[in-house]
Amino acid sequence: MNIASRPAWATVMGMVIRRDDLEEREARIRLLRERFREAEHRALIKRGIVLWTRAEEQLSIRPDAMPPPVKSH
Repeated sequence: MNIASRPAWATVMGMVIRRDDLEEREARIRLLRERFREAEHRALIKRGIVLWTRAEEQLSIRPDAMPPPVKSH
């Protein structure tokens, strides 16, 4: 069967957005947003651990010294 002999409805159906396709797309978007939030949270926790460890190291070297200021982005 060549392209010219295909029924016309096949080309029309390819352009129609079906409701279930839209729901699947929205579900994927929700999932990706949730994964992004979780990744951001893990990055913040990791950064906090690094800062805490650095502060402990600084205080163990000179207990009377304050840790250096932290840059925030």
